[in-house]
Amino acid sequence: MLTTFATQIRATLRQPAPLFWALAFPLILATMFSVMFGSISEAYTLQAQPVGVVRDAGWEDTPGAEALAGALGAGDRPLIEEVRADDLDAALAALTDGTAIGYLYADDDHLLRFAVSDAVYGSSDNAVALTVSVIGHTVERYNETAALGDLVALEHPQALLDEAFVRDLGAADGLTEETRLTRFAPDGTARYYYALLAMACLMCMTIAIGAITDAQPNLSALGARRNVAPLPRHRMLMAVFLASWLMSFACMAVAFLAVRYVFGVGVGGREPMAIAAVAAATFMASAFGMLIGAIPRIPAGTKYGVATGITCLLSLFAGLYGEPAMALGDWVQRELPAAALANPARQITQLFYDMLYYDDPQPFIRTLGVLCAMGAACLAGATLLLRRQRYEHL
Repeated sequence: MLTTFATQIRATLRQPAPLFWALAFPLILATMFSVMFGSISEAYTLQAQPVGVVRDAGWEDTPGAEALAGALGAGDRPLIEEVRADDLDAALAALTDGTAIGYLYADDDHLLRFAVSDAVYGSSDNAVALTVSVIGHTVERYNETAALGDLVALEHPQALLDEAFVRDLGAADGLTEETRLTRFAPDGTARYYYALLAMACLMCMTIAIGAITDAQPNLSALGARRNVAPLPRHRMLMAVFLASWLMSFACMAVAFLAVRYVFGVGVGGREPMAIAAVAAATFMASAFGMLIGAIPRIPAGTKYGVATGITCLLSLFAGLYGEPAMALGDWVQRELPAAALANPARQITQLFYDMLYYDDPQPFIRTLGVLCAMGAACLAGATLLLRRQRYEHL
């Protein structure tokens, strides 16, 4: 049995196609996802924008204006790259020639105003729109604080002698509080990586199909030699299955580690559970591949095509093909839970969701059990099919 196991490992390593689908394919897709989602993430990141600051007499007479401009242009994530303007005409000229996207100035009431170029509203650059929105909110907050200070000075001037009151005037601390309903902050792009891992795990069926093809005497010379060897068929099949599972697990473990540490997709500090998820997923995929490979009177090429078609179809409901597919998968999960339960690709992605978003390990263990039950059923079916096959000659 150990000899058959080792032989099957070497035979699998000599077959480039299954290894490509199990190892190279998920790495290539993950790289593509990283490029696509990286640009999306940057589009929703605050980026410093060129903004004119009109330093005229009104600006100098407005308390706190210079401090606000300095704060907007300082720090680890500055919001503005200052474009100096001595008057409004210079600021408008900067907008016209594209040197600045907007400008800050003080009006006659000593309130700050933020004017923005019309081109900003027609721009498709989300980073610009996001930064402009934050700057506008900051200016609005400044004006509200200034108006509140003027009102206090008019009606309760003695309150301005309290240092704590002055310090807290206009402070935003405590107005909002971040609340997390799940143990791990959800990441929209991470779902696509989990769907990718589900598809890649199912593609590992090709390794098992190739292995079981090598074990059948009517399909390969290696299978003919194995069947005349003094080894019970069930032990031979077990060795083939374990070799397929080991190769699938090794390939997917490498793919998962690349997704986790190269592409930075978090798993909430539960890496050991993620490895267990990969092991369960590849167990199910290897057993499924054994079942497809054990179907009699079908050429090996057709079996590979069937496995690929099944994988692509099931991955649709796991949400691999974009937002519409993700929405479809969520709808099936919500409205047709039995169909989602029978979809191994969906269950693999569900493993990662259970691991990330629940403190209680019970949902993860339950989904793990579903995948293991699927694998055991497929393995039993493959064994039954192979035990019933007889050959007139080899």
